[in-house]
Amino acid sequence: MGNNITLSNLFVTDVSDNDWYWDYIEDLSVISKIFVIDNDSLKLTNFDSSIAYYFLDKEIFNQNFFNVDSF
Repeated sequence: MGNNITLSNLFVTDVSDNDWYWDYIEDLSVISKIFVIDNDSLKLTNFDSSIAYYFLDKEIFNQNFFNVDSF
């Protein structure tokens, strides 16, 4: 097992006609840097960091924002 992350064939049902979905997919297609933050979160950026996405551990998100399982 290596230190690699691959994004491919991203599919979501019933949202593909929404503009935000296509903007998100376009942004993901130019991601070139991935950082592990505090061993439980990811930061994905493009080459010049003008696009940045953060992915948090589910429990940390639930503690700091809202419980995603309640929806």
